[in-house]
Amino acid sequence: MRTNFGTGVLITGLLLGMTACSGTVAPDAGPPVGDTGTTRVDSGPAEPPPPLRESVDLLLVVDNSNSMTEEQASFGAELPELIRSLSLITDQLSVGIVTTDMGTGGFTVPTCARSDLGDDGVLRTTGQTAIAGCAATYPSFLEFDPAMGADAFAADLGCVAAAGTGGCGFEQQLDAMLKAISPAAPTDWTAPGYAPPTFFGDSAGHADGANAGLIEAGSVLAVVILTDEEDCSASDPDLYNPSSATYGATDLNLRCFAHADAALHATSRYVDGLLQLRHRPERVVFVPIAGVPSDLTPLPGASIDWPRLIGPAGTRDPRMDERVDPANPSRLTPSCNTPRGLAFPPIRMLQVAQALEERGATVGIGSICAETGYAQPVYDAISRALCGPAGCTPSCAPSCADRACGDDGCGGSCGSCGAGDECVPAATSASCLNQYRGQIMGGRASASTSEGSCGVDFVARIADDGRVTFLDSAGGSLSNLPCGMSVGGRTLTLRLNDRSDYRVSPTGEITGTVTVRAEYVRGRTFEAGMDGMLTGDGTLFDGRMTGLPQTVDLTEIEVTVREVTFQAPWPR
Repeated sequence: MRTNFGTGVLITGLLLGMTACSGTVAPDAGPPVGDTGTTRVDSGPAEPPPPLRESVDLLLVVDNSNSMTEEQASFGAELPELIRSLSLITDQLSVGIVTTDMGTGGFTVPTCARSDLGDDGVLRTTGQTAIAGCAATYPSFLEFDPAMGADAFAADLGCVAAAGTGGCGFEQQLDAMLKAISPAAPTDWTAPGYAPPTFFGDSAGHADGANAGLIEAGSVLAVVILTDEEDCSASDPDLYNPSSATYGATDLNLRCFAHADAALHATSRYVDGLLQLRHRPERVVFVPIAGVPSDLTPLPGASIDWPRLIGPAGTRDPRMDERVDPANPSRLTPSCNTPRGLAFPPIRMLQVAQALEERGATVGIGSICAETGYAQPVYDAISRALCGPAGCTPSCAPSCADRACGDDGCGGSCGSCGAGDECVPAATSASCLNQYRGQIMGGRASASTSEGSCGVDFVARIADDGRVTFLDSAGGSLSNLPCGMSVGGRTLTLRLNDRSDYRVSPTGEITGTVTVRAEYVRGRTFEAGMDGMLTGDGTLFDGRMTGLPQTVDLTEIEVTVREVTFQAPWPR
């Protein structure tokens, strides 16, 4: 059974074309037979042509090692536009998330807290409560409900996808993927002849166990890997052993590179493993967003230049060569070196992608080296899997360029307003404006002195952004308010000088600090500040000057200022 879940707000990101399918994908007899590693694929009966707007089951594999803070945030920022676009080309979208932490074969390794299995490819249910609006727990996968809206769904995904940076430094992107979506036994949605892969400790996949329900028959199965390092899914767990007699002479940080052929699973394990999960190869989508320089990723609709990415040494782009960094011999040379961090050539994941494409799967390539652009290759690849090589035909051009909130013109959302604001649409724009904007309230500033008492009335005007301006009762400046008391022929006046911005809180409170000055015209002045912020119970705000009583010499007469009070009635 699938579960709908959705709360949340926010996030703006990359604008994607929002589209509907214009064609169908031709049926296929099934993927070629494969018999490499622990998996095997047999040919099987063709599935019927898919209908328009069919279902998509999406697995996000998120690198949670200590270098991924900015990348996770960037991906989360683009989720709303991605979900809005996907919602126009599929009626059913379910998403699960796993991390790259698969343990270290039981060996104690720095940064790897759970050495046996790590997160084990089990779908995440923990929300990132450091993000405003995130819950502590979520279902094991989330299913999009159009009634909930794309933004709320994307916000929930962002809460779970923000997996943190406490994961193991031996990232096993490919094994985490395969274990998450492989069942322990054949199902109605696996290809005929399905051979379940096995994992560390002879354990089985979780797709029909802990992760059951994410994948269903007939859907497009999409996998997106978000990472800045190469895969290190080991067939020999001793690779992770710091004291290994076989690999111990090699720096831990270089073992996955130096012993890839001897100790890592063959990439064919993952090609065969993915293809045997669907009846037709084009129903499989694979998109690594990894350490590929941005200029090497294909433009939408263009083919992938595989020779530049993973061609023989001397023919590929030199940034994609795996070699020890002469400036730092304990690591490889980065493929990207940006202010936000380093990324390294994802050769194994690209080899999987190329082999999948050659066998009919739908593949995209994204770059984690840039701050934006993560969502586009995901959308493009899923669109091609749903509607054929040309992708889905645009039916609407959404625009949030001048809209901070509300409808994007295509039935999607440009975001929600924060607490205390409301969305106000115009002909070609929409803005988040304070819900109390334009209201004018009565208030009074009064002074009690040794010569008597006086007071002045004022009003407050609330701007669109919630800032409060105090004016005299006629709507003019508060620079000089006659207090209504004459001493020695001179009039006592009050000034209210804003020393910080006044604002209206979402619950209707005015906050800010104020300085009140009591003075005689052409005389000396007395000045002191109010105590703290002007807040209250929602009906009356009462700020009183500190340090009273005090005496001030106003030229010829000494006046003791006993109290100055600021009162602002405010109906919540």
